[in-house]
Amino acid sequence: MEDREWNKKVDGMITNLFSKISQVVVQSRVGFEKSRMVPSKNWFNLEIDDAEVLRDEARGWKNDVMTAMHIEIALDMSRIGANQAVVINDNVDAASEGGGTSRASQLVLEQWKLHVLPLPPDLDPRKIELTSVYKRLIILIRSLVTFTRIMPAYSLYRRCKGNKLAGLSLIYRMSKAPLEQSLLGDGANHRYDFGAVNTPRGRVTLGTHYRAVVTVRLTDSEKALSAKFVEDYFEDERERERQRAIAEAEEQQHQQHQQH
Repeated sequence: MEDREWNKKVDGMITNLFSKISQVVVQSRVGFEKSRMVPSKNWFNLEIDDAEVLRDEARGWKNDVMTAMHIEIALDMSRIGANQAVVINDNVDAASEGGGTSRASQLVLEQWKLHVLPLPPDLDPRKIELTSVYKRLIILIRSLVTFTRIMPAYSLYRRCKGNKLAGLSLIYRMSKAPLEQSLLGDGANHRYDFGAVNTPRGRVTLGTHYRAVVTVRLTDSEKALSAKFVEDYFEDERERERQRAIAEAEEQQHQQHQQH
């Protein structure tokens, strides 16, 4: 195979991989109108139509596959009613009231990173067999399809889609710039890395950080504030009791010390 033809096949494989991975991740989280879907070639045995907007965004990596693709999935709470509040993981502190459009009205759920890293120096790209690479990329895509559908955000997407959480939806953004991992919070976050695949262009790596527990419910904002008031009251009472117990223990220790 001539170098030009060989390079064309390799580049086509990698650029289509970027496009298909973005389609799989985002389409499992965000609904697109049928009018915005277009037929696609059956790359990696993946029989789904493409969201045209995602295809257009992925073209930004067509000649830049060595730059990582970052995808962020977030819960958008900006369109709930003015008298509603979102309670997340039964935490009233995390409640968001309706009417906001700022970053604070979004909850980051997942961050994905697709990256082509340089090959190890002892690995000759010309000795990597393209048919074998393509088969391994098919396995990667299949694993991704399965994993996206067992993650918490997928269940949340289906609830939003079924109007069980009216006014809530999942949104995405794609970026070449690194994402702020701190936006995932300090709670129970998990990381998952898929098996790397060596290609003539480099080592393909794909991984995600995501919130492991995401329970969301809508409530009346006044009820949320009342619940927060009651929670704070009893928390203050518990703290006062704790401080009194500490003070009494210290006083007993002081008296015992004086007796000795």
